[in-house]
Amino acid sequence: MNTKIYPFICEKIEQAFRLPKYSNIHGTINADTMINQLPWTPARLSRFLQDLHNEFGVNVQAQGTVASLVNEID
Repeated sequence: MNTKIYPFICEKIEQAFRLPKYSNIHGTINADTMINQLPWTPARLSRFLQDLHNEFGVNVQAQGTVASLVNEID
């Protein structure tokens, strides 16, 4: 797994769900996390996808696992 992309994605997901009401998500993000099953708001998801685009220059869908997203970007 790409050692630059994977930590970036995990960090961005952790940042997106940093509010106390999402405390059950903190520390649980891993390669098997299903991205599309996280409690995204439209704005939060849009910002996450924009961050990925800004960093890696690709447009991706928020589907599948973190590992599959890493492979798609890589």
